[in-house]
Amino acid sequence: MPDLDNIPSRIKKEIASSYRELEERKQRLQKLEKLYADMALQKELKKPGRKRKLKLHEDEETDNQTSRPVYKWRAQRKR
Repeated sequence: MPDLDNIPSRIKKEIASSYRELEERKQRLQKLEKLYADMALQKELKKPGRKRKLKLHEDEETDNQTSRPVYKWRAQRKR
């Protein structure tokens, strides 16, 4: 990044607001991606077929308590 000492204050404000807007857009994108993943999971869970929630190993359980549940579908027979 160039030296900010010789840049006018008006341009510094514009740069700061642009970075702030960029950060807000990144955060919104993360929220939308999470929401999309939630909706896709709910749609898959409503479909027919057997599914089960995977259990974590005891050593992994402490690390992943904040992580989301993981599901596994039973393999369908190929005909």
